[in-house]
Order: sequence, then C-alpha cells, then structure tokens
Amino acid sequence: RDAQESRGLGDVYKRQGVVIYIAPTPTDLNGDGIENFGLVCSIDDLSASIRWSSDERTTDALGEIVGTGKNNTDIITGIYGNNTTYAAGLANAYTGGGYSDWFLPSIKELQHMYNNKDIIETTALLNGGSAFTPSQCCYWSSTEFDSNGAWVMTNLDFQIVSSKNYTYDVRAVRAF
Repeated sequence: RDAQESRGLGDVYKRQGVVIYIAPTPTDLNGDGIENFGLVCSIDDLSASIRWSSDERTTDALGEIVGTGKNNTDIITGIYGNNTTYAAGLANAYTGGGYSDWFLPSIKELQHMYNNKDIIETTALLNGGSAFTPSQCCYWSSTEFDSNGAWVMTNLDFQIVSSKNYTYDVRAVRAF
C-alpha cells in the first residue's frame, strides 16, 4: 500500500508524523470544525528537558480525553504566550512536516502514544526520527491537575501528577 496514504497505527502518514490513534468514526479531534481520522505524533522529541510552565497559576487546561489536547494547548498558550520556553508553547511552535497545528497531547492522547510505543519508535527511527527517551522519567501532557501540577506519562507506562517546575520531554501531536 502507498506509504503516503497509509494510516494504520505506527504508520507514517503523509510525512506528518507517526499514527498513534485512529478514530472509530471521523470526528473533530482538534476543535477546528473539520472531521479528522486520527492523531499523529512527531517523529522526534522536541525537548528532553522543559518545564510545563514558568509559574504556578491555574490555567483550567483540564481536558483529559482524546480530542482535548489542542484546546488545552490553546488555553495554556493564551496565558503564557507563544514562546518555546515551556512545554505547550514548544509543541505549539513546532512545524514538522510543514504543518503548524501541532499541540501538546492530553493525558489520554499521550496514553495512546505509549500504548503503541514500540511500533512508533521503530517507525520514527526508520524515518530519521528518534526513540522515546528512556533516561528521562516522563513526557508532559497538556492536562493540568492544579496550580502546582500537571499529568505526565512515565517511562514505566503509568500516569502521575508532577510539579510544573520539573523538566521532562515533549513530543507534539496533530490531527489528520
């Protein structure tokens, strides 16, 4: 099958990224009013050491389910601005594959990435990307817990709340 049109889990979809989630039926996964087929993640980590935010204020970026990461990212960047000094700003600024609509995944979107971690790593490496960083504890999600913490996925494949001041990895996501 044509790799450019492929969109199975772990496939590279139109040079946009690696497929991490296929929607059961087309649905709006990024809030733009257009139905999407799923989500892809970047083939590389964007950072191995970045904070969730620079201060401890509540953002109300509380979306946990698939389809809420983009809204969370928009809320966070609306508060902290469009700069790359924090996790959501870095994901929002990413332009991999020539696209500018990347975002920091919600905790459930990040869970889908981890559910398919082995195949995503293999595909990323075969396409010039990187494996998930095993030495770092965690990857940031866009899902806030409270003014002090946000949800992360650990390299042991479980979710915890961590201080927003800690530094972790970021891998961006976009809908296709």
